[in-house]
Amino acid sequence: MPRFLLLAVSLCALLLPACATIQVGTLPAPPPTAKLRLCVLPVSDPLPPGRFWGIPHQEYTDLQYQGTARIFAAGGIYQVIDRSAVQAVLGDQVLMRWQLEPDGWSLARRIGRALHADYVLVSVRGLENPTGGKFGTYFWESILINISNGRQFGVYFPFPKTNLGERGIPKGTLNVAYRELFRDAKSDMLETALYKSRLVAPGAVAAAGGGKGAAAPKKSPEPASGAGDSRGKVRTVDLEKALEPAPPAAGRVQLVVYDLEAPDYLKPAALILSESLREELLNLGRFTLVNRENLRQMMDETKFQMSGLVDEKKAIELGRGLAANQIVTGKLGSLGATLIMQAKRTDVESFGTRAMGSIKCSLGKEEELMSQTSALARILSAAP
Repeated sequence: MPRFLLLAVSLCALLLPACATIQVGTLPAPPPTAKLRLCVLPVSDPLPPGRFWGIPHQEYTDLQYQGTARIFAAGGIYQVIDRSAVQAVLGDQVLMRWQLEPDGWSLARRIGRALHADYVLVSVRGLENPTGGKFGTYFWESILINISNGRQFGVYFPFPKTNLGERGIPKGTLNVAYRELFRDAKSDMLETALYKSRLVAPGAVAAAGGGKGAAAPKKSPEPASGAGDSRGKVRTVDLEKALEPAPPAAGRVQLVVYDLEAPDYLKPAALILSESLREELLNLGRFTLVNRENLRQMMDETKFQMSGLVDEKKAIELGRGLAANQIVTGKLGSLGATLIMQAKRTDVESFGTRAMGSIKCSLGKEEELMSQTSALARILSAAP
């Protein structure tokens, strides 16, 4: 059989399962959780004759599940749905982008609902202009979709060197994608996390929409039929630039920002706000933040928990062990229908408080809390 014909047959074998209508099963609802349930759907775009992926789709899928579970779940915000549950809903069906994307990613959202997810993460590897010549640019695209309101957040990584694209995705891409997606979606994530917190809070009515003040997250209008291209909502990211280490900055204060203390039902929301506060403090240009992975490693070694550090002396001691000059600690809690976030900056050597502040909002107006995080960062950085 001629080589080009063999390639065409192979391509058809990949596409035929996708041409059929995708059947979506159902699963019983899992126990309620305040974490954001995330469904991962890896996709490999078919390549033109003469082009091959360095690793097959099955191996790419394995790596996507492993990497997403490691990076996204490590922060405590997400609960990544196990691959076995996804297979129970989809079986061995092969998903293609052209099936998932139309009508505002309606099929992706339907799969997510069947898995009782809050978000779907579609991870696509492909080739730009696959019919435009042999030396096209490989890419990897990650689209985060809120199942309830349809909001989409995405990052797009072109890989000009084909030897990187053919093997899958370069090392570090998932970490950068997590950071960039969080930056775009944090307000939406906070809204969803606080909605879920009201459902699992002590004494709450454990049903969607049940209980006083338990309004569901705002829904955006469904897109018109055929409005499937999400490229306009996706940011292109220069991976090499994003992976460059920050240059050393003389005179900056070395700072540890601990996760906010919070009751269990508010912990995912507290973690989202903690990460947002880190971003805002870093953007002010006065501080160099201790790497969160280094902080987690130190806490594991010293048996500290990442959040719930009620002993301030131990928190300061840990900060000193990380060569920090100062630390930021705080709390997130509710008082009636009001959410309150408090934080303070403490000197490691003198144990003295350098600055402290608080922000608050009414339940159902969570976007106000996120928008005030930058003001809280300025308050915390104001004192010497």
